[in-house]
Amino acid sequence: RHCEFFSNFASDLRRDMWSDHALGPLNRCRLELLDLRRAFEHALTNDPAAALVMATDLYALWLIRDLVADGRRWLNEAIEAVGGVEGPPTSELIMALDDAGTLAWVMANTDEAVRHLDTAIAMAGRLGVQPPPKALVRLGSIRSLAGDLSEGRRLCELARSIALDQSSDLESLMVVERTLGAVLAFSGDAEEGTAICEQAIARARKTDLWLTSALTNLAYATFEINPARAAEVSLEAIEDSKRIGSKYYQGSAWAGLALARLKSGDTAGSCQAYAEALLWMLDSGARQNVLLSLLRMSESLIDVATESAVALSAGVAALQFGPGTDGTWQERRYR
Repeated sequence: RHCEFFSNFASDLRRDMWSDHALGPLNRCRLELLDLRRAFEHALTNDPAAALVMATDLYALWLIRDLVADGRRWLNEAIEAVGGVEGPPTSELIMALDDAGTLAWVMANTDEAVRHLDTAIAMAGRLGVQPPPKALVRLGSIRSLAGDLSEGRRLCELARSIALDQSSDLESLMVVERTLGAVLAFSGDAEEGTAICEQAIARARKTDLWLTSALTNLAYATFEINPARAAEVSLEAIEDSKRIGSKYYQGSAWAGLALARLKSGDTAGSCQAYAEALLWMLDSGARQNVLLSLLRMSESLIDVATESAVALSAGVAALQFGPGTDGTWQERRYR
């Protein structure tokens, strides 16, 4: 009865996650984390399929309440308990692999992230259904950051076409649009990327939890062509991240502000924003964003503290190996 009661807590969060009243269920789950953990452990032993659903239902808790390491562990344990990637494919397992891949990426476990995301896509094929758009767009962003811009863009655009076909899946569409916009800008189409991110913001304003992320992706997409707009949305994102109580998203928003300030010629302000971003990111466990921010911070420092800039960028290049590459891209960045 205890397990069923707290499984319902998790189910309520999943049901309301993309609504305009999700903060209440999120806060309740955070307060009841100890009992949720007991319920999960009971299900893991007695009903692994229910444990898998429960770990997936709590996705917003893991990401927004800076419990990414807990979420990654719960999902990996539940995936293993239902037979792992060799087990029978189910829609629940595909969703769990999709979420586990995202959480692994946030923690900079890129190989694990790609393995989970590739498996989710392959498992969808075995079930005869469309690949999950969120897995495609996350994999696309990983490929882009690893230097394969054309493949990253292809995956993200495929994700958007699938999400648009599944018009009832608002969650996937919002995740895909905000990520696709940043990827397009990163690959040279800043105007198109900005327009898509603006669409994502309009959708996110109807939710309780996801505006910060949409605003931050717009900052990343538009800082090159409109740093004033990038700074504006970053400042709004910082305030909204405080409202939802997310260190991870607050760090990301500060990083967006740092990019905008650098493009505007404010080197000192950019470094100050990155320093603020890194404190929040380190607290949240978002190691991937720490590495990306250190790399960007080196660009801010290159003209004023060249040795420090080289040390930062070379260190990140040595640590952050892109998936599916032979090392030439990392070597080029290092040099």
